[in-house]
Amino acid sequence: MGSVGSNWPCDLGPDWYANWSISDEFHINQPGVYINRQEFPIDEPVWFTPDEVAAGEDAVVNKAVDWIGNLSHARDVS
Repeated sequence: MGSVGSNWPCDLGPDWYANWSISDEFHINQPGVYINRQEFPIDEPVWFTPDEVAAGEDAVVNKAVDWIGNLSHARDVS
C-alpha cells in the first residue's frame, strides 16, 4: 500500500522518520472514491515456490520477461 496525496513529516525521534497524509486524491470522474492507501490491482497473481527459491529462480521476473516477450510490438527481446 502507499499514500497518494500530500504528506507531512512527523518527527518521531533521532532514529525514526515517518510521514502522514494531510490530503487525499480521487479521480475527477469519481469524487468521494479516494485512492489513498489503495492497492494496485493485480493483473495476474505470481507466487514464489520453495523449489524455485532454492534454485535461485524469480517467478515474478520470469513472468514479466515472458509478458514483455509476447507483446505485439516487442522486437528482438532477449
